[in-house]
Amino acid sequence: MSNKEMAERNYTKGMWTDSMLCTLTAKGKLTAEEYEEITGSKYPGKAAE
Repeated sequence: MSNKEMAERNYTKGMWTDSMLCTLTAKGKLTAEEYEEITGSKYPGKAAE
């Protein structure tokens, strides 16, 4: 299972929050685009380079 699939599953189940997904994105585990697809919100920080 990919990081995106795991994040999407846990977010949908209410187990993970926007803040948790923000942390994953900042660490480069998700892209800003994936964050936005999962949450429906714009990523508030800069994507990890």
